[in-house]
Amino acid sequence: MRKIEENFNIEKYPKWVQKKYENWCKETAIKNIEKKLKLQQKKKSDFTQEEIDEIVADEIKNVKKNHGWNSFRALLALMGLDWLISQ
Repeated sequence: MRKIEENFNIEKYPKWVQKKYENWCKETAIKNIEKKLKLQQKKKSDFTQEEIDEIVADEIKNVKKNHGWNSFRALLALMGLDWLISQ
């Protein structure tokens, strides 16, 4: 069932959609990182620029992975098959 997010290919869409999706993923990743830093009581200044870039890249990957899986779960819920995903 996890193959859904692996098959998601943004490159089949127009360039403006690809750019908008990339921007959305980056903004979401940055918001997630800010929340995590606040919980850990750390500041952006505690990290070097290279570390920040690496953290953002990892979080973008997580956002994209979760986006595909959450979209699939939403589709199942809309089809009335949410019992397949309830935990």
